[in-house]
Amino acid sequence: MKLLPNKIAFISVLIILTCVSSLVSACTLSTNLPPKISNLKADTLYVYPDGVADLECIASDPEGDDIIFNWSCTDGTFTGNGPIVSWRAQMPTVSSISW
Repeated sequence: MKLLPNKIAFISVLIILTCVSSLVSACTLSTNLPPKISNLKADTLYVYPDGVADLECIASDPEGDDIIFNWSCTDGTFTGNGPIVSWRAQMPTVSSISW
């Protein structure tokens, strides 16, 4: 089957428009912006060993998405989940020094 030059040009333009349309739709996909922490509150300034402090993280998401809070610490433990948790301080340990 022999294609006329006008039909070849039409098919080429159609293919290019399809590719450009696909690229434009791929480029206009929005990216998810991270949440922003505006404040971190504690109900006390000092925590004694085995004492508890209530913590609150005030955050918002630019797109209005739900926020998942993950709390972690190197000492002590968290109770609860979400933006408000309780943190229990670790009991002090007794160390012995020998020389």
